[in-house]
Amino acid sequence: EPHSLRSRLQRRKLFFLREQMGRAEIGHDEAQTAYAMLLYHGHGVAQDVKTALAWFRRAALAVQSS
Repeated sequence: EPHSLRSRLQRRKLFFLREQMGRAEIGHDEAQTAYAMLLYHGHGVAQDVKTALAWFRRAALAVQSS
């Protein structure tokens, strides 16, 4: 039973990650920020501070231009 719960949680995390990544790539500033946070902290993905900072910049520029 705990294994099943872990599997469901892992699938939900992956779904969230893919959803945020997809939305970020098409320009949603909130998704860009969420994806940057995942990268920055290494939640569900390998930690990548350099790429996270690039996504934070993209999100900031998207907010400025709206």
